[in-house]
Amino acid sequence: LNGDAMGNILKQLMRMQHFKAADEWFEHLQEVGISLPPKIFNEAINSLAIAEKWRDAERWYQRCPDLLSGEPNLKFDRLIICASRGGDYPAAQRWYQRSEAAKQRPDAMAFVALVHGACEHGQGQQAERWFQEVIDSNLTPTVNLYTPLVRCFAQVGEMEKAEAWFERILEAGLKPGIFPYTSLVSGFLRLKKLKEAEDWLRKSLEAGLKSDDVMYSALIDGY
Repeated sequence: LNGDAMGNILKQLMRMQHFKAADEWFEHLQEVGISLPPKIFNEAINSLAIAEKWRDAERWYQRCPDLLSGEPNLKFDRLIICASRGGDYPAAQRWYQRSEAAKQRPDAMAFVALVHGACEHGQGQQAERWFQEVIDSNLTPTVNLYTPLVRCFAQVGEMEKAEAWFERILEAGLKPGIFPYTSLVSGFLRLKKLKEAEDWLRKSLEAGLKSDDVMYSALIDGY
């Protein structure tokens, strides 16, 4: 029996999302010395991507390190998105790097996920790079994509950058919600710049927004 025939069994197990059985079958094939073609690993990773099991997809990728040397047709977009949503930004970055190596540019939503992932990890400069990739992909960003950038820079005290991203929300013709205001107020309070914090609080009220609990807590702590 050859690798193609044995691989088809594994492929069917993956498609039915019998992942444990697929693992056991793979280990059996390893024990009897049967090698699988790269297309089987491609299929396995894509099945795991559909199930949003990016950690297992990573493990299967490691089983076939030469996978990218061929012409893989991996669901990089989904792997990037589910890793980012799962809080595993480093994994999302790795899948992006692999997509580049395979010359398969991710779609705009994958870059949106990378923006959020970078912001959650306090990596504002990388988030800005991903944001530009969203623009280059001809996707019009919503206010929900600008807001994490405001928060990211405010959290590390880069208030000029945070304010600049807030201005970009307005320049895009979008209406900011309470969250970017809260990020700016909190950021200035952490720096003990009470006047600037009060100015942003005032602006939020002038915009007709109701301050949230985070805003009030920040104000109390600041004073």
